[in-house]
Amino acid sequence: MTTILVSTGRRHVPFSEPSGYLHSIDIEEQTILRTSLPIEPAYREFDDNPRGGLRGCRGIAIGDDEIAIANSSIIFRYDSHWNLLGAITHPSCAGIHDILYQDDSIWVTATRSDLLIQFDLSGQLIKHYYLRDPSPALQALKWRAPILLKAKDIEGGQLDLRNPKTHDREAHNRVHINGVCMLPDGEIIASMGLIMSGFHTNLIRAKVFLSHIGLWDYFITINKQIQRVLRRGKNMHSNLVVQPVKGQSAVVRIDPQRNHTLVFASKDMTVPSHSLMTMPDGTIIYLNTTEGKVIHFNLTTHEIISSTKVTDGFLRGATHLGNGFLALGSKQEILLFDLEARRIQTKMKFTADINEAVYDIKMLPEHYLLPPDSLEAHFRSTTGFNAQDIVQEGRLYRP
Repeated sequence: MTTILVSTGRRHVPFSEPSGYLHSIDIEEQTILRTSLPIEPAYREFDDNPRGGLRGCRGIAIGDDEIAIANSSIIFRYDSHWNLLGAITHPSCAGIHDILYQDDSIWVTATRSDLLIQFDLSGQLIKHYYLRDPSPALQALKWRAPILLKAKDIEGGQLDLRNPKTHDREAHNRVHINGVCMLPDGEIIASMGLIMSGFHTNLIRAKVFLSHIGLWDYFITINKQIQRVLRRGKNMHSNLVVQPVKGQSAVVRIDPQRNHTLVFASKDMTVPSHSLMTMPDGTIIYLNTTEGKVIHFNLTTHEIISSTKVTDGFLRGATHLGNGFLALGSKQEILLFDLEARRIQTKMKFTADINEAVYDIKMLPEHYLLPPDSLEAHFRSTTGFNAQDIVQEGRLYRP
């Protein structure tokens, strides 16, 4: 039996409802073995983003002897029997997306701060890369943004980016770092999922303002009427008739000397690209979410080996199942993709909830048990307090 863990997010649901789930799925039998409630992040009731924001079960990382599951602000560590080993959080590490083990450390992509951060397993910050720092990669992209965070402030956690009331998220999230993978020599490959201009962020601020004063729903109603008059189909990722601005997605290589070099870039992106993954032969998989394409490229030659459109859904989440097959996420579906043949072999619709979409996918080792029914309740019964108190009250858990 091949079991995969699938983390998901739910859009447009109130904070009183689960913002996502962790599904355990037998991919061969296409059956759900268990659906677990994740641990909700702190401050979710103050998050006004109906699509992403703080919501959802986020990145999954699997090591030799432990597994990590993230929400927007905390990484929770478990052993193979789902005994809680610890929790990692830091004021500079917010908007967590993908996570990755490296030996006795864990790498975390923090979109809220444009940071790639390495922690030891006790939660101490080892190093960080600020993707806004001047580099050959940014020069090649012809992109520059204000430096908002200094190294000492990042390390000291002077600004608590986990709390949405402390900062302007559009100012701090400009490269949307959301993916990370590792080469055999220890070099880091990172995804700058959507690089946004100042104009782009101002448009997002306008949307937030319209939402605050209660006019966004009215705007969407007018938009639908225009769609009907123009007889235009809905964009697969947007409620808008016209996408007002587009950004870039980029993959950068970070060597031990902290040099950032550009590996791959795509223009005209309307949503972030996702899910960097190293294949056994050293090639890289990257998902062009805007166009629903699987990009397979060679790091040595920078050659795109293949670019295959697989869906009109929101393509996010990927894991290698062996023998050249990938499990991919497309909104409510898991796609089994044959990389060599460049085609979808099977599809599995795992939820009927139109607001639910795949976030991350990882293969669960055979010796691991299934996760508990509720990670939230499991945490509370283990520690005697709520996980949100780690962020809001500074409580610590030491097993």
